[in-house]
Amino acid sequence: MIERPTSAMPLSRQVRYFKESRENWKERALDKQEQLRFFAQKNSDLEKSRDKWKTEALSGRQEIKELKKEIENLKKKINQLKKLP
Repeated sequence: MIERPTSAMPLSRQVRYFKESRENWKERALDKQEQLRFFAQKNSDLEKSRDKWKTEALSGRQEIKELKKEIENLKKKINQLKKLP
């Protein structure tokens, strides 16, 4: 014969308690899953934005280098023209 452990709570109340506990667990799990999806999407958006700005910054740096070279070349030409009689 199997003996049932004795408890202070009646069996019907234990069943109700465990059902509520399970439902609460399910609800929390769904909330966390939704939060994970939200943060994954946000992370993806931030990575795309960062990559876009990084590309723009690098191209801006390249453009600055080219413009500085152009300025130097123009200064040299001006100096050469000043030396002419």
